[in-house]
Amino acid sequence: MATITRENIGLLHEKLTVSLSTQDYQTDVDAGIKDYAKKYTLPGFRKGMVPKAVLVKKLGAKYFADILLKKANAELSNFLTKSETKFLYTPVSLYSIKDIEDIDITSSTDISFPYEVGLMPDVDVDLLNIPVTKFEVEITDEMVTKEITRLRNEYGVETEPDHVVNDSCMINASFVEVTETGEVVEGGVNQSIAVLVNHFTPAFSATLVGKKIDETVFVPMSTAFSDLDRKAILNRLMVDTNEESNLSKHFQMTILKVNYIESAPLDVAFFEKVYTDKSVNTEAELREKLKAEISQYYNQESNRQILDQVYHYLVDELNVDLPEHFLVKVFQYMLHDRKNSGLNEHDTFKTFLAQVKWNVIVTRLGDKEQIKVTQEDMLNAARAQVYQFLGNQVSMFPPETLDEYAIKMVQDKKFTSDAAHGVRVSKLLSTIASRLTPTKVEQISAEAFAKQLHHHHF
Repeated sequence: MATITRENIGLLHEKLTVSLSTQDYQTDVDAGIKDYAKKYTLPGFRKGMVPKAVLVKKLGAKYFADILLKKANAELSNFLTKSETKFLYTPVSLYSIKDIEDIDITSSTDISFPYEVGLMPDVDVDLLNIPVTKFEVEITDEMVTKEITRLRNEYGVETEPDHVVNDSCMINASFVEVTETGEVVEGGVNQSIAVLVNHFTPAFSATLVGKKIDETVFVPMSTAFSDLDRKAILNRLMVDTNEESNLSKHFQMTILKVNYIESAPLDVAFFEKVYTDKSVNTEAELREKLKAEISQYYNQESNRQILDQVYHYLVDELNVDLPEHFLVKVFQYMLHDRKNSGLNEHDTFKTFLAQVKWNVIVTRLGDKEQIKVTQEDMLNAARAQVYQFLGNQVSMFPPETLDEYAIKMVQDKKFTSDAAHGVRVSKLLSTIASRLTPTKVEQISAEAFAKQLHHHHF
């Protein structure tokens, strides 16, 4: 009967030895030889009567080594599955294939297979005392006025001049990613979107007035947009705004079409278009309702930002011991198999350790908090991706069509595999944050709050 022994060789680092007796592997070896004997013919011998030694030699050492390895790995896998100990990554074998192939399969002998394993550390943290700041964004009259302007333009009368008349124009433009010197980036962003001229900074939007259709303009994102608008524009260009370097990309913008909108008057007809329930009848009521909606939006964003604070506390402040000597070997193995290991060319051992630490935290705290990912969770994640992809065009599709897209995404195994971890992380952080009382409440401007989101992960 196979046995497995454990030996501590370092911090959260063990050596596991799988020992196979002759009885453990002989049946599989004999079955392989017997099956081969039925097929193999040798002059001078009847079929099935070729000597065992000849068959063993003909099958070759690699054939029997595969039988032994499969048996040893099966025993190890069964042990890991049943063990109450949580392990990190796949065990690292300490034997070479040549060592196995050199074994004389005909000499009834016990065979040992040594492996190294890393043990998953415990995570000790007081989840009720994580320090977080609640940001309360000041909703200014200017913000409300800007939203009213947007709505008046949305419901206004549209014309199509051949040039940018003023900063209230909407331009359809192509954005092609270029270098700082204006050279097109191969494989870079190439998207067409509509953008209001007044969403650029005042200084930059002034340079656009008078520009004609088909004219090209160099757009440095770091100066062409405010912090508040830049992220929104980049999201529409399908750029990952969590990557800080992306916030300073450069684009060649070509004006494709200009829409000049004669703003809708602030009258009852306009109010009823914005709020079909006829709950607004005056400009004062409109301003009050919009201020409440903007406040609600920023309150939700502030709560999401607390998730990011929780994440950074767990990652940056929490001490988690790791079996680094074992993980060095895992990392080296993964470097040799980048295609299947998930590593990219920028990964270092330091970034790998940080990811291992985060995975340990999520696993341990997720188990403690009994975080489960449901089918409805996956559907909501799919819906969010659909809405993000469609952007401003989402209103063109009926809800049932959007749900059909989401359901198809959930049926895709790759989407489910990729998204499940992120969903579990979000549920875990939301669970932790829901029980926290902010240690500080800070009044902040919308611009300053936008800067807090530069390193936002959730």
